[in-house]
Amino acid sequence: MNKIIIFTNESELFSLAPDTPLFWEGKEKILGLRGNVLSDYTEEDSIFIVDDTITPTDFRNFYGKLFPNNKIFILYHQKGGAFDKKSVFEDIEENKIKKGSHVGNAEYQVFLHKVIDILVRENVLKDEWNPIEYSYTQLQVQEIISAIFKDEADAKLNEAISYLYAKFKQIYETEKSEKEKKDAFKALAEERDELLNELINNQK
Repeated sequence: MNKIIIFTNESELFSLAPDTPLFWEGKEKILGLRGNVLSDYTEEDSIFIVDDTITPTDFRNFYGKLFPNNKIFILYHQKGGAFDKKSVFEDIEENKIKKGSHVGNAEYQVFLHKVIDILVRENVLKDEWNPIEYSYTQLQVQEIISAIFKDEADAKLNEAISYLYAKFKQIYETEKSEKEKKDAFKALAEERDELLNELINNQK
């Protein structure tokens, strides 16, 4: 299953959407988001809000319970330079981690907008913004992840396209015989498929 962990705190998140806030009902440093309600988490949750004052040890213990059976993406912020990324994210794949910002229309705003959009779209919310619990589907969780990690995915795709084009040009200009070109293009096609499969799998 896909899961996403958001490092933040109540005041920072509230300031982004004071009219449509998440309802902070849990008291622990790790909460699960169900609808617009944050409750003490269970491992069945797919969206987690983690207090950015959590210790590296407590976070790694939590992450270790989730990791074996799930693909986990993480959004964090620097917290004025006080966030110890190296200790907290030790041994976690870099391509599953993104540094975001609470300022402006950045990653944390994207996250909140996606949550609100899904709840409105699914007709979970009626006329007023009240606490309501709702279990996000895997498609919806992936929608949130893709929106947050979109820039990285686009950059990696463009990098792969540029690399493949350069290799294609090199083969065309340097290989002499038709057989050499055919063999080189076949090898390049296999490399292309591997690169694209890797990009797709990283976003699943």
